[in-house]
Amino acid sequence: MTRHVFFFLPFLGFLATVVDLQCARADDHDQYLIQDPESTALVEWIRSRGGHVDHRQIVRNEIPVDPSSLRGVFAAQDIPRGTLLLYLPWSENIVADRSKGDSPDQCGTARALHREMALGEEGRSRYGPYVKMLNDQRDRIGLPNAWSGAGLALLDRIVGDNGLAPVDSQRHMAWWKSFCGGDPDNDPLGRDAALLMVMRACGISGGEEGQYRTAMIPYYDMYNHRNGDRWRNTFIRTEIFSDFKVLASRDIRAGEQIYNSYGEDAASALRDYGFLEQLPQLWSFDMPGGGDGGKIQFDLDEDDQGHLDVDWRVPPPMHALEFMRLELERLEQVEEKWKDVTTKGQTALPENESELAWGYHDMLKLALSTTSLFLERAQKDSGTEL
Repeated sequence: MTRHVFFFLPFLGFLATVVDLQCARADDHDQYLIQDPESTALVEWIRSRGGHVDHRQIVRNEIPVDPSSLRGVFAAQDIPRGTLLLYLPWSENIVADRSKGDSPDQCGTARALHREMALGEEGRSRYGPYVKMLNDQRDRIGLPNAWSGAGLALLDRIVGDNGLAPVDSQRHMAWWKSFCGGDPDNDPLGRDAALLMVMRACGISGGEEGQYRTAMIPYYDMYNHRNGDRWRNTFIRTEIFSDFKVLASRDIRAGEQIYNSYGEDAASALRDYGFLEQLPQLWSFDMPGGGDGGKIQFDLDEDDQGHLDVDWRVPPPMHALEFMRLELERLEQVEEKWKDVTTKGQTALPENESELAWGYHDMLKLALSTTSLFLERAQKDSGTEL
């Protein structure tokens, strides 16, 4: 059997802030079994098209009594390892259509999505419930590329210019205009379709010729992201141009959220998906003037007792501790100068932008301060400057 490579593009995500909620068992309360009405219609549509959605999973809010909390897919009953959670024939995904002039790349998929969203506004898209969900999300696109000028300015202040990330938070509209010929200023639906494709599409490669396609896959993009063996509990099996499958990689207990992985890198999670990544997190910083030898890269996670741990991907370069201390001091200054200005009074940012920007600020502080403590201990133990 041909080995197929699947990966999520730097795309997708429901708007979220960093939360760490303990899953409740489905039988704790009837509300844990209440499925989101829109997703019910989508499941019915998928099944009518020859697809499959396992009945033991439902879409609901993480906090069932709070409709503003993050929405995700949860196990309503225990699900054994190897269970087929989702199956879709290739024909039921939104992909570039060369018969309509689409290029067989991400630009083409964005244009195909644009057409379907336009048809959906008139109730004529063949992807009915799925396109309705996407159209309804147009005013909740969390990518910084969709933020106000004031929101982007705050994020730039937080990131600074000394090597923290992300440094290219407006890359997606630059791509849409330069490579795809999009006109975001005069075509807001095309702009939003492109950003939703960035957030929610996936890239699939395989076949004998190593072919590649970008696809919008109904229901699949409702599985939220979380890395780590304790959390991620699915894997993908796909045949390009044939079908798409999601399976349980381990036993999933009732009440547990069903997670996929969109890749690694905490900064990219914000830039490309519009959410703040929960632990574990991969961080990459480039110290100014350091070249290849100035890369700081580490995983931040917590153990079963809630203690934070740092795992270096590459050995910390010289003066890494000094760099982190200076960046922590700068972040404190940014908070002191701008926190009240951007969260209170007439100059306050849109709430979602403020929450994401300051949430990312706090993530950076936690990553830098925790790693600084580990470096300080290592320096004390070894007597070597780090």
